[in-house]
Amino acid sequence: MESDKKKIARKDIIIILISLAALLALLGLFMYSRNSRQEAAVNPVGNGEQDMQPDENTKVKNTADNDIEIKMKDRQILLVTLKGRANLVVKDYSVSVNGELTKFPEDITRLKPEKEIEIALEKELETDRDNVVSVCDKEGSIRASVLVPSEEVKKSNKCIFSLSGGFYPEDTRVEIHAPEDWDIYYTTDGTTPTEESSKYLGSVPISSRTGNNLTLTKGTMGESFKPATQIKGTFLRALAVSPDGKEKCRMSQTYFVGVGQESAIRDLPVLSIGSDPEGLVSYENGIYVAGRHYEDAVARGEELAGKGNYYDDASRDAYAEFFEQGKDKTWEGSVKLSTLKDEYVNLNQRGLVLDHLSRKVTKGSALFPYTDSKKICLYNGGTDHMYKIREMLAADLAEGTPVGSADYKLCTVFINGEYWGLYMLQTPCDSSMIRRKYGIKDKTKILVSGTGEGASEDFSDLVSYVEETDLSVEENYKKVTERMDVDSYIYYLCFNMFLANHDHGKESPTIWRTEGGSGSGKEDSRWRWILGKMQNTMDNGYLGQFSTATIDTFFQPGVTEDPFLQSLLKSPAFRSGLKKTMKELCGQLTAEHVEKILEDYTEQYGKAVRANYLRFFGAAADKFYQSEAGKIEAFFGRRAEYIMKYTLETVGEKTE
Repeated sequence: MESDKKKIARKDIIIILISLAALLALLGLFMYSRNSRQEAAVNPVGNGEQDMQPDENTKVKNTADNDIEIKMKDRQILLVTLKGRANLVVKDYSVSVNGELTKFPEDITRLKPEKEIEIALEKELETDRDNVVSVCDKEGSIRASVLVPSEEVKKSNKCIFSLSGGFYPEDTRVEIHAPEDWDIYYTTDGTTPTEESSKYLGSVPISSRTGNNLTLTKGTMGESFKPATQIKGTFLRALAVSPDGKEKCRMSQTYFVGVGQESAIRDLPVLSIGSDPEGLVSYENGIYVAGRHYEDAVARGEELAGKGNYYDDASRDAYAEFFEQGKDKTWEGSVKLSTLKDEYVNLNQRGLVLDHLSRKVTKGSALFPYTDSKKICLYNGGTDHMYKIREMLAADLAEGTPVGSADYKLCTVFINGEYWGLYMLQTPCDSSMIRRKYGIKDKTKILVSGTGEGASEDFSDLVSYVEETDLSVEENYKKVTERMDVDSYIYYLCFNMFLANHDHGKESPTIWRTEGGSGSGKEDSRWRWILGKMQNTMDNGYLGQFSTATIDTFFQPGVTEDPFLQSLLKSPAFRSGLKKTMKELCGQLTAEHVEKILEDYTEQYGKAVRANYLRFFGAAADKFYQSEAGKIEAFFGRRAEYIMKYTLETVGEKTE
């Protein structure tokens, strides 16, 4: 019996010792974690950053299987490595250099894991410009990209970071290099580094900062805002100062750790912006908040419309980086950041403008079509800001029809490393977009105009002729058809009517025509239409019940009080064309057709749109996006019956 007690006592002692060891290990892990966080929690950043590149231009790794990693060995040799567990067939793959595709060499049909291969480009990369080199699969989708800076940018960088900003799967460290004997200071909270900031003594630890410590976000949403866990990166800013203090060099990059596959950003491009918080969210000067300018107006008893810091004609120095869907960087540069002064600037998620780009966006970047190389506009979606569906859907439905549309792309935005939600990129409706979409020859001149005040003299002359001439006379109407593509206008009108655009007449369409050219096809010098704003369409109830499936949009002032349209309706040929086109649209814009498009949207964007809603508005049901998509499908299920009836009434035909 005594021996049994000794055995039990010995067993108890062993258990106690193991427990103590485990407790000590946990305590040690806790202390290490706390010290690591303290080490990483350094401070502030500034204006006028130099454009920079890392020591080696390399695609950042992510965690996907069969991921391709590329880098340039020199200005003509591309190194390609497969980061995965199985061979990858690359037959019919291509290399893109600034958007120009070249097939892989015939002898390269398969990549093996971790085996680096060399591909010689057809010619050396140009030295006087940034270059984007990509590997594309047989469908043309980009699998990997690398941004190669111009020689001018390289030479101007006296200081560099050892790693380019980007998405990394694990914690890493960044070294900051400057000329010998220069002092380096840095911050990670967005503030401008000064000689009072943390002094650089060794590599800076970079780890995941995802959580709810969102200082910039709280500065825009108020103290009552309790954010859920949000993705957060590290915006690293550095200042290097020469020994005599006469030369200074600034650098900025943003790093994200372990978040590349998060649903809020997966398969979406990312635009990361960094700027001093003082200029963004401070009460006195912050351009993103209502701030003092709003409260001063309240105190004075003034009209509050148009009052607030975010209405100020002011901008802030910032640094921006663009990452493709695969999270490879294809553009970066210094910019001026301001709010987009539209009618939706007072929403919690404000539109943004990046202006005065220090480096042009290269054609090989997915960002290229959405900028005119002078500025980038980020739209919040207006009255469709919660879902961001309708503009994209209208553009997709208009594809291949005589009416044009801008292109749209959803893009995740970060400011100072903090998740700033989902924004819409829109191609500028300029000659570059028109030339690209319609294949207009480079030597052919394109005239672009609006339709309202400030319209081109030639179009204004056409409007005057239409409004002052009896178009029931066939010969008069024929003269109109010689100056404008009537099919394009009718499709423009029918799209607005079918989609129940509450803004029709004030939605700011774009018109264009060629001057000279071949004289045939789209180069026939006739005016054509591009759709304007399409937010208040397809049963968008944000402003009220103005775009339902049953509403007669032909009764809107944009139709009844438009002398241009009313004069055209006097023409039998125009009325016949209107009836015919609307009948075609009723056959095309079916609920079944739209359902397929919305299913793709839900797969691509549903979770990201829900994450955006959680960021700015709070709780959202799991089927948040699907619910709105279903509402739109129901609209198309009923719309054709009603709009066809209203069209027949408009052209003067009786309906039952």
